[in-house]
Amino acid sequence: MAVAADGRLFVTHVGTGCLDVVSPEGQVLERIAAGGERLSNCAFWGESLYCTVTQTGDGKTGEIRRLDIGSGGYTLFGHI
Repeated sequence: MAVAADGRLFVTHVGTGCLDVVSPEGQVLERIAAGGERLSNCAFWGESLYCTVTQTGDGKTGEIRRLDIGSGGYTLFGHI
């Protein structure tokens, strides 16, 4: 999971290849395709959201995808 600066929560939804975007009130706002069958993690870095994909549709494994979602968020290690 990752938290955007505006309070939205981005949750990897394993098995769908998508991120669920959840409002601060807990409502699912949208589902964003991240380009793989299995996502395991996501984190913000600057204005981009990075997702680890453990399996893609063509059988590849171990990819990192960058999604430009139009806003930044809280980094995992903000002090670095």
